[in-house]
Amino acid sequence: MIISLSGRNALPVEMATGARARGVKVIGVTSVAYAAETTSRHSSGTFLKDHCDIVVDSKITVGDAELTLDTIPAPFAPASTVVTTALMQAVVATAAATLADRGIEPPLLRSGNVDGGHDWNARVMTEYGDRIFYRH
Repeated sequence: MIISLSGRNALPVEMATGARARGVKVIGVTSVAYAAETTSRHSSGTFLKDHCDIVVDSKITVGDAELTLDTIPAPFAPASTVVTTALMQAVVATAAATLADRGIEPPLLRSGNVDGGHDWNARVMTEYGDRIFYRH
């Protein structure tokens, strides 16, 4: 998953093209409006959305400012962090439900602040440790 609000900068485009060249499926979380209303900063002239297998459009307006007032000269109140976080949680929830529907227990972690949480998480980390890139 590659997240870039504008998707116009070189780094997310390079990350997506590099991942796909290695056979990795790429999900991009971006605002597709930027591709229609701005120019790419990548030498290819493309955007993140152009190099993804799945695009999740955040629908955030160009400039990431959702509010205006006649008494304030610039738009304000960015929403990208809140919207992108909600989208990511929705993706995880949907993936977990899809796995459960297929009879597969999703390898989800539990809060360490509930009884048994640490033991549960240790089991998940042991079982899926070869696929979880985590350091503490």
